[in-house]
Order: sequence, then C-alpha cells, then structure tokens
Amino acid sequence: VAAPAGPVPGAVTLRGDGVPGVTMTAVVSPAAGWVRVSANVKGIRAGERCQVMVLTRDGRREVAAAWLASARGEREGTQVDGAAIVAPDQVAGVAVQNEAGTEFVVLRA
Repeated sequence: VAAPAGPVPGAVTLRGDGVPGVTMTAVVSPAAGWVRVSANVKGIRAGERCQVMVLTRDGRREVAAAWLASARGEREGTQVDGAAIVAPDQVAGVAVQNEAGTEFVVLRA
C-alpha cells in the first residue's frame, strides 16, 4: 500500500525534544476511525527496543509502531510508520517509549 502523495486533510504535525538528545517529528493523519502515524526519531541509544505510542484524550496508549534503535538511527534518525485504532478526534499526542515504559519523548497535539 502506497502512502498518500500529498498532505492528508486533517493531518497534524508534531515536533519536539524529549530526554537530552532525543528529537521527534511525527505526522498523525486521520483515516476511517483510526490514524496513521509517520515519525522520525533521532537520538535514542542503539539497542533500545522502542515503540511509537498514540496518546488518547481518555488516557489510553495505543502502539502504532515498534523498532530496534540502531547506531545509524541514533545519529541520523529513524523513520517509522504505523497505525493505531484511535479515532482521529481522540488523539491527544504521540510518545516514544521503550518496552519497559521509559519515555524518551512526548509530543502533545
């Protein structure tokens, strides 16, 4: 399945810093009752097992994507794409955490 060619109406771009050295840019795009997430994450130590989480207005966290941080990704950033079953109007933000729940960056919509 190919990604849309241009900006999706209603898409939200979030950018920011987290723990020292970690940055993220994420685009959350609405779909039919769910959202697509495209994120670029930089600065997470190689070897960390990471998850992009969609934060909801009622406090839930839904996994949108997961990856293993690499040395190159730590230096240059890692592009991660995924989706979560969260109604577009219920998205409160996006976060990156490891499997133990340690947060590296949280961006609020």
